[in-house]
Amino acid sequence: MLNIFRNLSKNERQDLWPAAWRLGVARICLTGGIQRTQRWLGGMEPLPESLSAETELTAWQRRALALRRVGNRIPDTHCLARALALRWWMRSKGLDAQMRIGVRAGEDGVESHAWVEWNGVPVDETPEKITRFKLLPTTTQPSRNP
Repeated sequence: MLNIFRNLSKNERQDLWPAAWRLGVARICLTGGIQRTQRWLGGMEPLPESLSAETELTAWQRRALALRRVGNRIPDTHCLARALALRWWMRSKGLDAQMRIGVRAGEDGVESHAWVEWNGVPVDETPEKITRFKLLPTTTQPSRNP
């Protein structure tokens, strides 16, 4: 495990701690449901674009990879928690990140997958993978129920 950490670039190592605590918070918040978690972790309204250098897609893809690496070490951490954590992280920097959820027929029934898009580009998933899922409609207005 230490060798894996050593083989990461400086930027990749720096992304691990922010990824870990955000993923932990997202998993805890999910006990309140997906819509509440989205409201708690950055709302559902688009935010103004930031002019910061943080807006580079490759930097966010690297951070998404950090979330995946941390999530692989935490039992039962799936795409939904990772997507919520990434969306929250991006929105905290003023980016209009959108979480998407898709479904498809699988061997054991319906399978689902969650990912984040920014300016219509998937940040934490390949376009080839998401085309296998039928996109569920998204809510544009947050619900008023607590």
